[in-house]
Amino acid sequence: MSAAIACSSIKCPVILYGIGPHTRVVKAYLESNGCKIYAAVIEAALWQRTAEPDAVSTKLGLPIYTLEDMSDTLAPGDFQALVSVGYVQMNEVRQRVSNRLLDLGFTFMRLVDKTTWQPLNGLMIAPNTIVLDHVTLHPGVNVGTGVFIGSHAMIGHDVDIGPYAWIGAGCLLSGNVRIGERAFLGIGAKVASAVRIGDGAYIGAGAVVTKDVIAGQILLAAEGRNSAVSALRFAALEAQLTHMRKEGD
Repeated sequence: MSAAIACSSIKCPVILYGIGPHTRVVKAYLESNGCKIYAAVIEAALWQRTAEPDAVSTKLGLPIYTLEDMSDTLAPGDFQALVSVGYVQMNEVRQRVSNRLLDLGFTFMRLVDKTTWQPLNGLMIAPNTIVLDHVTLHPGVNVGTGVFIGSHAMIGHDVDIGPYAWIGAGCLLSGNVRIGERAFLGIGAKVASAVRIGDGAYIGAGAVVTKDVIAGQILLAAEGRNSAVSALRFAALEAQLTHMRKEGD
């Protein structure tokens, strides 16, 4: 699971799961790193709700298949997959879709941008992981499957990042930090040495974390303290507020 595997060494073309802006960004990085991308895939129920599907396909620059129908065209042995959906509340989706692709027999590649600084050894990066440009990975880092690491993040020595976590652009993780599964760290968040971030925790953009955050908790930079509201409850309140705003328009 060395990070030294470059896109140019991938022997078969790649299929991307996703059709939105995040997928377009990942596609651009893959192409700049020498990868050949064959198609994008999406669940049929989501594709049916997509407005102007032809325009989406044109903008992405790829043919689009549904997961339900692609088995007739995309043989798992001929392609490697990469799940490229992201942002808040999407970590669980990445996990669910990744498990479905595994059940279909697909294997995963990893994207580690060519500008990433990484040691020659002592680094573990699982498949289905995306590491964008100018990220620094120190020795002893362990990155689980399905993780996203944004541009210019700095990951200190012996940091462990659990599966399907999201590390936003410009984050700084000091040495011996532990990030739980499906945790979300917003842009520019900073985590002090040896701090533990629990599964599904939400760390807002610019927050400075100096104490452990238990599973499902939220830390926002504006408050400067842990919130007692769970991540799921926070998401529900956020959705309710968005609905209220739309009704007021």
